[in-house]
Amino acid sequence: MKGLTLLLISAAALTHANPAYFFENGCPKYVSKLLPHQDCGRFFECFGERKLVRDCPSGLHFNSELEMCDLPKNVKCNYSQATDLSDSKGDLLHRRIENPAEICAHENSEGILFPHQKCNQFYQCSGGHPVEFNCPTNLLFNEINKMCDWPDKVDCDNRLVTDDTDGGNNNDNNAPDVIIGGDKNDPSQAPIICATENSDGVLVAHEFCDRFYKCFDGHPVALNCPMNLFYNPDMGYCDWPSNVNCGQRLIP
Repeated sequence: MKGLTLLLISAAALTHANPAYFFENGCPKYVSKLLPHQDCGRFFECFGERKLVRDCPSGLHFNSELEMCDLPKNVKCNYSQATDLSDSKGDLLHRRIENPAEICAHENSEGILFPHQKCNQFYQCSGGHPVEFNCPTNLLFNEINKMCDWPDKVDCDNRLVTDDTDGGNNNDNNAPDVIIGGDKNDPSQAPIICATENSDGVLVAHEFCDRFYKCFDGHPVALNCPMNLFYNPDMGYCDWPSNVNCGQRLIP
């Protein structure tokens, strides 16, 4: 219990830190940060002023020192309900998805990644709705690690493996190729672009190079690229860092 107490004290200290560098919820203003949750099988991920609840894969606990999900034996945590909560959520997310809307309507689903019927695609919950994405070229979605991965590391099971492996994020929701009044490479233009008629599905660069905005219902929704990838605004999808010029965008 001592370890958990220390984690909670640390989180509380962040909340009362210098307001020039931290939001009131404890999230830092200028860097990405993962913070401990009172449930050891979960953690908080900071997106500016947004503090989102994330789940570790089933059976793992959050290691606040390494800022990653880890084996319970490596984590100082005595919260008895952690594994049970993580397992129940894991069962929900690992089942074969027939109704993505049901998953994203679940409490604390914001930001959750889960498999698509096609193995090279996945869903991310945003605002209570499932948003569909493609993995980058030649990668498949690994539902265990919640990331796009090399095919030899992915068990697609009964998910469909197609020849459609050109990467990128779907942008075919009747969105125009050119949006008048905004530059999709400029993060500050995201609200203007997404307010445009028929903008749903349009992608815009984010202030952080490993993120991007996707227009949904007239508003920009911030989403993360899969681990170790950066958003390529010229191509309109998450790409290898060597292929991306981040320019003025922040590199986490």
